Amino acid sequence: MANEQLELLYKFMCTELASMKDSIKSNYVINIENRKNNDFLLISDETMKKYMALGRSVDSQLGNRMQRIIFYVARMRYGILNVPNIVSIDISNEVERNIKVTVYSVPFDLNKDEQRVGFNPYSQSVIVSKNLSIDRVKELLNVKKKTDKLLCQTFEFGSVSEPVFNKIRNGRKIPVDLLILDIGENTISRATAFEIKMGGNLDTKNAKSNAQEVKDLSSLFSFLGDSQSYFATCYGECSAAVKKELDTILNRNSVLNGLEFWKKILPNSFTYDEFIEKYKDAFIKSSLEKELKSL
Repeated sequence: MANEQLELLYKFMCTELASMKDSIKSNYVINIENRKNNDFLLISDETMKKYMALGRSVDSQLGNRMQRIIFYVARMRYGILNVPNIVSIDISNEVERNIKVTVYSVPFDLNKDEQRVGFNPYSQSVIVSKNLSIDRVKELLNVKKKTDKLLCQTFEFGSVSEPVFNKIRNGRKIPVDLLILDIGENTISRATAFEIKMGGNLDTKNAKSNAQEVKDLSSLFSFLGDSQSYFATCYGECSAAVKKELDTILNRNSVLNGLEFWKKILPNSFTYDEFIEKYKDAFIKSSLEKELKSL
């Protein structure tokens, strides 16, 4: 019997990789023309110039598509509301330091006539504000006001400590690579956030900022009983520089390399190896390699 979740994911990956191929093809001519204006990269070999232009485009596109795949599988495992598009943290009650947290999730398959230009159901952000309206949330999600498909749930947390409240207040709109909430009937018991990179061997000069982003995500939800944040890689290992900075400012293991990360988000109905086999099938079906060679 076929694994229904795995087959759904396969179809989604086929669509994403086909769209990636089309995007790379449509941008190729523009990229090549722009490179002709570069007076400082004097490479005459046309094949080399072609693949230099394609290389950056493929890397960028693959990162974007993988972000969407990660979000898709996380919702498969944890549910639509536990992997929200927007988390609003309302700090209107500054005197008593009470905060109101509302999670908003939009379905992937929202009807076209309810979408606005720029609709992207695979992105997440945390917004710290006062009295954020539902109409404003719909604007941020690029859905039309008439839609009634937006899911939301509100939770209240009273008498937050002053240091924690001040940390929250310093935030505004914060994009998040991946945020997973453990939502019960009346409360949120845990927040797990991820700063995700395709490969983890990053430039040393970015080590402090990468580590700080992970710490900030953890601090943002420190009013919960359990708040974790991780630096995660889709493959390979986190650079020694980033790991050192993380160990210094968080004093705990905050790195998930490759398989460790995927085990956190893939549904229990299939293994990582099965996921990779389906990804390979989708990649082959996309004919990406063949199209790149034909350009």
